[in-house]
Amino acid sequence: MTASSGESNKVLDTTQELYLKHVWASLLKFWGNEVDDSQVVSLIAKNRSSDSKTDSKKSTSFFGGWGGGSSSAKNDDKHEVAHNPFTKYHLEKKESECLFWNLLNTESPDSFILRFLRARKWHEGKALSMLVRSLHWRVHDANTVEIINHGECYAYKHKKEGLIKNLEMQKVVHSGYDLKGRPILMVRVKLHYSKDQSEEELEYYALLIIEQTRLFMKEPNRAATILFDMTDFSMSNMDYTPVKFLIKIFEAHYPEYLGNLIIHNAPWLFSPIWNVVKTWLDPVVASKVKFTYNVKDLSKYMSNDQIPQHLNGTNDLKLNEYIPIDGSADTKLKDKETFKAIMDERDKIIHDLYHLTVDWIQTTDTLESKSINEKRKECMARLSDNYSTLDPYIRSRCEYDLTGILHI
Repeated sequence: MTASSGESNKVLDTTQELYLKHVWASLLKFWGNEVDDSQVVSLIAKNRSSDSKTDSKKSTSFFGGWGGGSSSAKNDDKHEVAHNPFTKYHLEKKESECLFWNLLNTESPDSFILRFLRARKWHEGKALSMLVRSLHWRVHDANTVEIINHGECYAYKHKKEGLIKNLEMQKVVHSGYDLKGRPILMVRVKLHYSKDQSEEELEYYALLIIEQTRLFMKEPNRAATILFDMTDFSMSNMDYTPVKFLIKIFEAHYPEYLGNLIIHNAPWLFSPIWNVVKTWLDPVVASKVKFTYNVKDLSKYMSNDQIPQHLNGTNDLKLNEYIPIDGSADTKLKDKETFKAIMDERDKIIHDLYHLTVDWIQTTDTLESKSINEKRKECMARLSDNYSTLDPYIRSRCEYDLTGILHI
């Protein structure tokens, strides 16, 4: 049974829970914790050996073999799965450990890890490889924790003109929630011109928007719907570079974060463009693409009060009233004493979760495993609540904070 995006491990079957335990054991051991996962490894090997009777191509090796997943990621990963990914990427222990806990915001660590397991069709070796590669990317290529914490104020402080232009024209906005309670990210394509910003600024803007959207996500559906508003689209708006970037990062670094991708009101001239773009998409992502042309079509995915007025809904979005961010609302960022107290509590929760997770991995008793896991869930809930308290002490306020739209 495959759970929907963002659901916790309460819905996992016994085999899937073994895979989750094994990925946890690998991370904990890399970070210097003593874990005996021999029972887990034995049970996984037994299950895989049983499966191999019907599929001789399957491997019983933890890091061996290659299977389903995103086609683009396969080209990156297929050789490295045969090796320990921590060695492959020269990941630094403390740096990766801190990053892991810092990037979660209110999401539970189980939910985050499960994204990679689902993306790799429950092969724990491939999931671990994908997760480690993503941590490496966040450390060396895109520090998403710094991006979200510095927020929109960064653009004004460092005079990033292209980034400021994207923010002030509100090219991409949070426009509400779909019928499943997932945040809607509306992209007004007619506002995009490649000359308006550098490639670096556009990538920074994209990551900032994605990380902000993660803050809107809630259980049990921690995913988002992206609405590409193609109204008044022309060829001058077309830019393949950001399209390729978004496809790459969603497949490699934000697995299971995409609910639906709605392309609305696309003109006829978009057809040849789409014929090119769809060849770049993983089949799973392609299956989430929906074409809509009127408010009736949109109402299949969102209620009328979540559809913007310019698309014939009743949502009165303020698309011309952006508040420039000057950092004046970031008073709590200076309160180091309160910050330290909250972080001390966070460290204690993580310490408790480590011990519970080790016990959960090592126990051979099914009932005890279930009991420990319930304690883990309680601990992860406390971790999420802790972030809600910590947030204003580490993250610069964005427009959604100032307008009261974002509640963590």
